Amino acid sequence: MENKVAMLAPSFPVMFSYSEIIGKLKRLGFEYVVEVSRGAIETNKQLLELLKADPTARFITSPCPTIVRLIRNKYPHLVKYLSPIKSPMVNTAELIKKEYPGYTPVFIGPCVNKKLEASEDHPELGIIVLTYKELNEIFKTEKIKDDKNDYKQSFDMIGSNTRMYAISGGLTQSIVTAVAFPVRVSKVLYL
Repeated sequence: MENKVAMLAPSFPVMFSYSEIIGKLKRLGFEYVVEVSRGAIETNKQLLELLKADPTARFITSPCPTIVRLIRNKYPHLVKYLSPIKSPMVNTAELIKKEYPGYTPVFIGPCVNKKLEASEDHPELGIIVLTYKELNEIFKTEKIKDDKNDYKQSFDMIGSNTRMYAISGGLTQSIVTAVAFPVRVSKVLYL
């Protein structure tokens, strides 16, 4: 994993403890570990700019590549409503490219469709995507186990507001609680 930066999805505590995952990723060869919540802050900023520019505009916004593909493939008449903002994964990868030139971003999360988002929608970023299941298989293959001496410190931690992305309605809740101006959410549909 030389010259690679691990990007952990906000849902990672469901599968790994903080100290466990940091230590294992470091022993696997990752030099840096970054929370995708960093990119979620950028996603929030992009969405807020859209809302400020036209408060009456309607958008379909989801960081989920499955939802975006569903709209593109099954509901093409709704594509014009898809917001042009980047997902937290993409924003985090762009931050990594700026902060760690020459390093490859490796997204680690639960969703296999992030592979399509990375390879089809943003191939220029060279994002490698691993699911939690795949990462666990790599840990087994490489015989990387828990170690009582694993790193106990936090890593590139961001406020919990953007960690809400991992739950249904998390993007909306993250925006509503983060803004300094009133935002009117007329209707939120959960698929």
